[in-house]
Amino acid sequence: ERFTPNSLAFGLSYSRALTDRFAVGGTVKYVRETIWNSSAQGAAVDLGLRYTMPFRGLQIGMAMTNFGTDMRMGGRDLRQPIDVDPNVEGNNPRNAGSLDTDSWAMPLAFRVGIAMDVVQLGDQRLTVDLDALAPADNAQSANVGAEYGFRDLFFVRGGYRQAFATDGDDQGWTAGAGLNYGFGPRLGVSADYAVRQQAPFDLVQTFSLGLTF
Repeated sequence: ERFTPNSLAFGLSYSRALTDRFAVGGTVKYVRETIWNSSAQGAAVDLGLRYTMPFRGLQIGMAMTNFGTDMRMGGRDLRQPIDVDPNVEGNNPRNAGSLDTDSWAMPLAFRVGIAMDVVQLGDQRLTVDLDALAPADNAQSANVGAEYGFRDLFFVRGGYRQAFATDGDDQGWTAGAGLNYGFGPRLGVSADYAVRQQAPFDLVQTFSLGLTF
């Protein structure tokens, strides 16, 4: 049977500028993973801070992501008929049973990064960024990317994931685009699309929608 695994994350974020240069924020999110007819769910918190320098919009940021509950697979795929004693005849050989799966921790990660606007021409902007990633379940690595923005409305992005990692399965090029439209000083919507190379799925696509108020 052919099936498609999928992941879903729904979060509520809050951020606050403590000064004109220093800001903090966090996200509380619900996460669900599905493989065939089995699924796992959990909750997690992301925390981050950002400091903006006066030179070309240079920003320094740090974040901790996926600090949350353990997850465990469950569902009808794990149901199995069980014969309590196969050496005894006459008993029920198909008692209802279920496989007990191990739980696993969410991929806790710490990262630090810098970003700078290398080009600023009227309504156009080109930002480059570099961040170092230290996950709890994988090797340390670095990500590099760039974003072109027009009027803070339309964005095109590209980059490379997990450079210098010892395991190259998750390494690869990324690309994407986004829209950010404001209806007023406090209300806005955003839409983003990204595609990346990731073994063993070849290409992985991500869609996201956001509401700012």
